[in-house]
Amino acid sequence: MEKFKGSLGSVVRGLGFLFVVLFLIMITSTINNVLGIIVFLGLLGFTIYYLLSGRKNTGNFISKITNKILWLVTLILFVATTGVLTVHSNQIKLKEARTELTKSDKKLSNLSSEYVSIETQKDVKAEQKDTHQINQSKNNDKIKAETKRLNHLISVVKSEQKAVDDILNQSAELKNDENILSEDKASLDKLEQKANNYQSLKSYKKESENLLELISVHNQREEQLKTVATTLKDKNLSAQDKSQLDKLVLEIKKAKKVSDIEDKMSEISTALETAQSNIQTKNEVDDKKAQLNSTVKSAQSLLSDTYISAADKTLIQESIDSVNKAETLDELDKASQNIIDNTSKVKANNETAKAAADKKKRDDEQKRIADEKAAAQAAENQAAAAQASSDSQENSAVASGGYSTNPAGWGVAEAGYCFYRPSSQRYYSSVANPGNYTYMTISEAQDLNGSPGHSNGSAHT
Repeated sequence: MEKFKGSLGSVVRGLGFLFVVLFLIMITSTINNVLGIIVFLGLLGFTIYYLLSGRKNTGNFISKITNKILWLVTLILFVATTGVLTVHSNQIKLKEARTELTKSDKKLSNLSSEYVSIETQKDVKAEQKDTHQINQSKNNDKIKAETKRLNHLISVVKSEQKAVDDILNQSAELKNDENILSEDKASLDKLEQKANNYQSLKSYKKESENLLELISVHNQREEQLKTVATTLKDKNLSAQDKSQLDKLVLEIKKAKKVSDIEDKMSEISTALETAQSNIQTKNEVDDKKAQLNSTVKSAQSLLSDTYISAADKTLIQESIDSVNKAETLDELDKASQNIIDNTSKVKANNETAKAAADKKKRDDEQKRIADEKAAAQAAENQAAAAQASSDSQENSAVASGGYSTNPAGWGVAEAGYCFYRPSSQRYYSSVANPGNYTYMTISEAQDLNGSPGHSNGSAHT
């Protein structure tokens, strides 16, 4: 029996010691007022007494206090300590909640009202109106709920300020754009002034987004129109591309909606790419034509060649025209090869024609010399015949009684006779100086290839 009591005492002391350790740990972590210190000291004294009693006289202690009483005391002590700790813990939580609410209230009060909507400012004032009263209550959940509402308002205020600040930054960026229009700049100024006096973020944000998007598109449009203006000044811009760009410029200036402007910008972008591509092609073609300049001049020189034929002249002219009219590199490559081939061909033809002409010239010269010799011989024969005819005429004239002389001293031939001049093969009816002519019958003169001469100051027909 004594052994059982000793064992039971050891178990009870062990359990009691375990409880005391747990209580001490809990109390030590929560001690922050006088009540906690008193409870802690009381439990510590009980523990010391309990342990010392157990060590000095375990048997007597157990004999005086039954096991049930010992367990009851221990339970009462546990419950009392737990209750005290719970009350104390709630007080700590309440104090912490009040501290958090005070911090949130102070933080919200210290926030600037700049860029905050009128609706949110009203909500803040309405919420802070009851904050002090709620903070004095002992309802921990109510205090936490108020803290949550204040923190939400803090988040809303910061969110609105950031959103408006972002809008103002975008506005400033657009205003600094070199393409900004004066009317757009004025609209942005009004938007910035409204940043401190707008009803709700939703409405202000929607208005801002629409305006900023429109002005951004306006700036992009103005930048694009500068590119168009530069392209329109290019000397190599085709009439067709110029007409298309002029038409699109008029249309985009009339567009008011963002979607319409963007659609026209897309069309202009496509038209610009086409025009600039055509300009680049034209520049490349012009450069290639400049390189072909000597070839074209060589072909042109053939047009004035003495020996070029009409067909070759047409061929060369068409080759030159094909080079001048070429609008693409492919067309120009074909035209350049064509003019080179045709120039070579016509040059060969001209050389052949020149050789033939030179031969003909030599042949003609030889014929001319032969003809001259024949003519000289004929003239010599004719002169001899004329002399013979003259002698015959003189004889005939003497036989026929000769010509008569008029009062002016002119010789007048008788009927059927004439004055014949061998050098011109002409005969006349009367002459001023009969000695310069041969007097013969008209039929004789005609036999010598003579024909009536024209009347003049020294002879009449």
